[in-house]
Amino acid sequence: MSSPNTPATINLPAPSRVGQATAVEQSRAVAEVHAAMVMAQQVPRNLDRAVAEMERSCRQMEMASRAFYSFPRAGGTVNGPSIHLARELARCWGNIQHGLHEMRRDDEGHQSEMQAFAWDIQTNTRIAHTFIVPHKRDARGSAQVLTDMRDIYENNANNGSRRVREAIFAVLPPWFVERAKELCNETIAAGRQGETLPQRIDEAIKAFAGGGITQDQLERKQGKPATAWTAHDVAQLEVLFKSLRRGEVTRDEAFPASEQPVTVAEIATPTPPAPQQPEAQDAPAAEQPQVPAQAAHPDRLREMNILFTDTGITTHTGKGSTAANDAARFAWIAEHLGVTVTSTKDLTADQADQAITRLTAAKVEAAQRRTETERHIGELFDGLTPALSGAERLHDLGRLFGREIGAPRDLTNVEVDDLAELLTDCQGQTAAWDVAVTAAEAARRQVV
Repeated sequence: MSSPNTPATINLPAPSRVGQATAVEQSRAVAEVHAAMVMAQQVPRNLDRAVAEMERSCRQMEMASRAFYSFPRAGGTVNGPSIHLARELARCWGNIQHGLHEMRRDDEGHQSEMQAFAWDIQTNTRIAHTFIVPHKRDARGSAQVLTDMRDIYENNANNGSRRVREAIFAVLPPWFVERAKELCNETIAAGRQGETLPQRIDEAIKAFAGGGITQDQLERKQGKPATAWTAHDVAQLEVLFKSLRRGEVTRDEAFPASEQPVTVAEIATPTPPAPQQPEAQDAPAAEQPQVPAQAAHPDRLREMNILFTDTGITTHTGKGSTAANDAARFAWIAEHLGVTVTSTKDLTADQADQAITRLTAAKVEAAQRRTETERHIGELFDGLTPALSGAERLHDLGRLFGREIGAPRDLTNVEVDDLAELLTDCQGQTAAWDVAVTAAEAARRQVV
């Protein structure tokens, strides 16, 4: 009879005969999972270290340029974080296992049963997706059955990687993922030191031209003329160029030949009107309809509105804030894009891309300026006499701004600027600092 502390034995169905190699592999798999779970509990992740590693990685152009995918579809652009970013974040977060298994292949039915998973072994949070992948590929409007083993493998891996990406993002904290996307966007917008976006576009076109790939081919692939390319577009072309140079993808695969090549310029140019017939000479000629500009995709508009907030353009809250924020958006659009709108939905895709590029660059500049200001604030705090501990500084900041402050990142950009000015006025005297904090706290109570 087992004691109350003895775990119950679960008898699972098993084949009547198991080979020695299979038995060894089963035991090894069980021991590996058990060891991973034990190690995750004994050596839990360090959040500060994980965040620092993520930030260090996302500030590298080599990582940021692979962090997003984008491709044209149904007149719009589909984009989002890539599998490369998901795998890197899983590495930085630690104690996560993820992968893709082909559970069954049916060559007669031309399909594979796959499973993608991500498992946080520290919290025991596991996400798994089981799905069917047809051995088919869309080609010129029809489904082409795949028979080559390499084509089947690549098709399964391509479909599976998307499920693995979603599984990883499902077990990672949303704030961790969003912070990584924000840093990658800033890195892409900033580019390499000393390079402007037009310079990067020109260098990308010249690099591909050296391999016999024309600007028209690049524009067809991006779905827009080179003058409308964003920093994201250039980063993706840089990744593609490296893949071509390493032989990971062929030129024909990256730029498939079209039966009737059409350039972006040809698409944007309206068809000339047909010559008038003699009998219709007295009738007014019908106006040639212009090709309508492509409307901005909702995802790009959401990204743009987030940047409006991040850059401090839309900061109004409370009653009447919607109208005030709209007025600020429209004023910025009129000043920087030269168009008058009554809704951001009035923007074209090219205009939205231009706005995002400029707003992202402004955000990068603001972040750099804030970093410098925070460093100056630290020096001013260190110069106070008598000195204040870290806990005392945070406590005083809470009194000063009327809410709990756990770290400098909890302050807005305006508050950071005000704090730097206030500390400068204290001239290194803690007594002056105490007076200023007490006065601010009293003034806020009177308003309330």
